Amino acid sequence: MKKALTIALLIIVSVSLTGCLKKKASEEELFSGSFFDLMKAGKTVKCTFSDEGEEGSSRGEIYISGRQSRNDIYASAEGGEDFESHTIIDTEYMYTWSNVQEQGTKMKLSELDMDQEDFEMPSPAEMKEAYSEYQDIQKETNFKCVPWIPDNSKFNPPSDIEFVDMSQMMENMQEQMTQLEDDTKSMCGMCDMMPSAEEKADCLANLGCE
Repeated sequence: MKKALTIALLIIVSVSLTGCLKKKASEEELFSGSFFDLMKAGKTVKCTFSDEGEEGSSRGEIYISGRQSRNDIYASAEGGEDFESHTIIDTEYMYTWSNVQEQGTKMKLSELDMDQEDFEMPSPAEMKEAYSEYQDIQKETNFKCVPWIPDNSKFNPPSDIEFVDMSQMMENMQEQMTQLEDDTKSMCGMCDMMPSAEEKADCLANLGCE
């Protein structure tokens, strides 16, 4: 009787484990497309990918939760050089950094036309510099994805890296351009002080005034 009970328990445990393994295996999904396609799918998933070519190999992990994502890419060139590229997109900024630069960059999503009401990923041209040269972000990639419980720490940029605010730099450049235009207009106005029409015309031409 005791032996029969033991066998029955083993059968129950075996069936339970088999069911769990099948469930775990069935949770993994294959996704073919670009990183942008993966983001637009709107799923809360952790995905991995790997790729090998003549110039080297790359692998990566991607964490997605709503409008937030993290992309960690590790690449090895044919000559043996290792490269890391990391990108975090939160609700306000896109952060990028790598192992070949001491500083990282950040840019407001609003500067990339990522509408908060109708989420759309920026174009490949706008995002290209944010990702490793070893990973073509327009390229169709085979991702292996599994559901995950979001860990918000994944979307926090590292505190030991200084991030240059590209949005602020663009604003500063715009202000400088505006100031330059104002200065040019002031200089053009000085041409009105020229004694003759010919000299005034030469002054305007030299300053590029309309």
